[in-house]
Amino acid sequence: MIDIRRFTAMGENPLDKLETSHRPDMAGEIDTLAQEWAEDLDLVAWQVEALGLMLAEYHLRESRETASRMLIPIVTYLNEAKGNKTLRYYAFLLAAGDTSITLAHSYSELARKIGVTRAALSKAVIEMQGQLGLTAHNGFQKSEQARESSRKAAHRSWTKRQGEKEHTHE
Repeated sequence: MIDIRRFTAMGENPLDKLETSHRPDMAGEIDTLAQEWAEDLDLVAWQVEALGLMLAEYHLRESRETASRMLIPIVTYLNEAKGNKTLRYYAFLLAAGDTSITLAHSYSELARKIGVTRAALSKAVIEMQGQLGLTAHNGFQKSEQARESSRKAAHRSWTKRQGEKEHTHE
């Protein structure tokens, strides 16, 4: 959080700082697009305003439809009757990128708190990322390449142990 008082006391403009968050001006983008189209189509002022309103309504409708397409599967997943709802809740938060949880707890601590293993928590997060269509991983997870490498190493180890067992039983 930026302390604006600190900057103003030093005579600096907090808006000039890199720390200041950027929020895109959707209205400005829509207005600009409407003006470009108006020039291309040789429209008069009232038609430009009408086009701007139509674009704004279209953008709002599209945003709502996208949000509802995303929310329905998430709410359904979180409210499934079977399984561990607490696990699904934390898996959703971690998959969505909520870092406040991981600042307070490691995966192992969080899993213990929920009453599951770290592997079960990790698997639930990976599944939720798949449902949300997210490919990125957080700092506590292995990349897909590292997971595949671990799978292969575990398989080689298991195969080797099985071979040793066969030799000791002969």
